[in-house]
Amino acid sequence: MLELFATVRLRQDDEGTGEPGDIDITNRRFPNLEEDEEEDKDDDYTPTKRYQYSREHKLAAIDYF
Repeated sequence: MLELFATVRLRQDDEGTGEPGDIDITNRRFPNLEEDEEEDKDDDYTPTKRYQYSREHKLAAIDYF
């Protein structure tokens, strides 16, 4: 599910960077979350763009949860 949404964000972004971590997700590289947890506390990320998802993507997310 994460890969599906990361791919959409990368396609819609003009620079092709999407959100932080999207490139790693689409390449199926998942960093060790325990080590990054302390670093994330210092960084306050604010999304700069709104992404549009298709109806199928939204329904897939609902089914997932």
